[in-house]
Amino acid sequence: MLLTYREPVENLVDTRKSRVLINFRQKKGEMAKEHWHQCSELLYMFGGTASQVVNSTSITLNPNDCLLIYDGDIHSTSAVTEDCYIAVVQFRSPCPLGSLYLPADKSTPELARIFTLLNKEYTLKAPGYQTMIQGLLFQALGWLERLAQPLPDSVPLTAEAMRIAEYIQNHILEGVSLAGAAEFAGYSPTYFSRHFQKLMGISFRSYTEEIRMRTAKKMLLAGYPVSEVAQTLQYDGISSFSRAFKRKFGEAPGSYLEKQQSEMSTNEQ
Repeated sequence: MLLTYREPVENLVDTRKSRVLINFRQKKGEMAKEHWHQCSELLYMFGGTASQVVNSTSITLNPNDCLLIYDGDIHSTSAVTEDCYIAVVQFRSPCPLGSLYLPADKSTPELARIFTLLNKEYTLKAPGYQTMIQGLLFQALGWLERLAQPLPDSVPLTAEAMRIAEYIQNHILEGVSLAGAAEFAGYSPTYFSRHFQKLMGISFRSYTEEIRMRTAKKMLLAGYPVSEVAQTLQYDGISSFSRAFKRKFGEAPGSYLEKQQSEMSTNEQ
């Protein structure tokens, strides 16, 4: 799949319930491919080391690190070491915090206790467990709001913003335009341009370029030649695409691909 996918979590959104799970991988490699959804995720690293990407920000998660991934933010997870254990709580966020990161050296031992209890309550499902989970979640979110740092490029998205974001994701290969997105949203292009900036915290042009670049990475890794990637994503030739790629990621498409293939070969050994 070339584009990020939307993970279906309608049950959580509709019922305002929460789900707790342990994401575990015994060997190095992908734990969750790039996706997004209309709920927040709270992650706590119990063991191992993982690489987490939220939008275009890369984070190395070590034991006792905590991360809040807010509604609509695109993210993925890979195990850097063997035996990675990550506690994950999926829930409909009660407060617009945006994505936050709390490293262990700035954290509190309370979070380990909270996540242990969250897992226990969800596993046993004793009467009142959802209420208990909500209370524990509020405690965890309180600590993050007090101690964590916001991630760049993370803006709490409204339902309208996520609907527009999904439209852009689904039409990026067709050369999505400001006029087309404005018509979908029900606004004039002039008003929509200003409205988009307020909704997303970024201009329409910058946002669509970000999505094009993420798609370019996926196409390259899927084996598409640079010329086809440039043509598919509506760039004016290979040099125009290569300049845009290097401006965004600091390296040419060929260099990026060589490095990624080298890392994959090393992980497989």
